[in-house]
Amino acid sequence: MDMPYKDKAEKVANGKAYYAANKERINARNSAYRAAHLVEERQRHLAWCKKNRARSNALKAKYKTSNPDKLAAQAKKERDTLTDGYVRKKIAQVYAIPTAQIPEPLVGAHRELLKLKREIWKCKTVTN
Repeated sequence: MDMPYKDKAEKVANGKAYYAANKERINARNSAYRAAHLVEERQRHLAWCKKNRARSNALKAKYKTSNPDKLAAQAKKERDTLTDGYVRKKIAQVYAIPTAQIPEPLVGAHRELLKLKREIWKCKTVTN
């Protein structure tokens, strides 16, 4: 049986050349697949992170050091819009429980509490 490539290096070079020539089409196809299969892709990613914990942590650390502005903007957006993750994190800091164990009704109630506290703080700073 004839092999299409004489050795692995030739196969790798051909694959890289194909990817370079069709990069936009391949990326669009992959993005469409990920958008259509969000749950499966999230599970696959989490499984990879669990299996490759050291590498995953190294990649996260590298991203944090190379993108502090993006992380600061994301944190500000979470804080300003009071996302579920932000509210859960605040509850977990006070009560020392895992964020996954915090029920949704408690998140909603705590979000309203944070909104009230912000309004009270605005009133105090305006009058002083």
